[in-house]
Formats: sequence, C-alpha cells, structure tokens
Amino acid sequence: MKSNITNFLNSKSVELKSNKIELGAIQDLEKSFRKEFSDSKSADGDISKAISVIERTKNMMNNIFKGAGEIEARAKELGVDVEEIDNIMKVSKDVSDRMDAKLKLLSKALTM
Repeated sequence: MKSNITNFLNSKSVELKSNKIELGAIQDLEKSFRKEFSDSKSADGDISKAISVIERTKNMMNNIFKGAGEIEARAKELGVDVEEIDNIMKVSKDVSDRMDAKLKLLSKALTM
C-alpha cells in the first residue's frame, strides 16, 4: 500500500514539475511577444516619421523644380543661357523620383 501511495505521489510530483516547466515556457513566450510587439510599434513610429520627412523633402524639391521651370521660361524670354537651370531641374527631378520610390517602400513597410 505504501508503495502505491509513493508511486502515486511521485507521478504527481513529475506532473507538477512538467506543468511548472510548461508555464515557464509560456511566460517566456509571452514576454518575448510583448517585446517584439513593442519594438514593432516603435518601428512603425520611426517609419511614419521617415515618411513625413520624405514627403516634406519631396514637396521642397517639387517647389524647386517648379521655381526653376519658371526661371528657365523667363530666362529664355530674355535670351539667357539656361544650361545651369536645366541641371538644377534634372537634379530636382531625380531627387523627387527617388523620394517617390522611398515613400512607396516605407508605406509598404508600414502596412506589413
């Protein structure tokens, strides 16, 4: 009889140890999930800030492009060489195109 009780108690002890290990694993998983979720929210904020900076830069470059176009038109009316203005317009257009590409990538990252 004593042997049966000892066996029973030993099996319950093993069950309790097993449950304790499972609970610890679940708690570790929950802690890891909370950290990843927090990091993800922080990354979303950083991406949103980057999008905002890129949009402002793109708007600035578009204004430069527009202004250079107006200057070029006036310079042509006056017969002035506009090669330098053409260079400014090309650079502005290139920067604006790169900003568009970055905005698309960041917007896509934000929706993931």
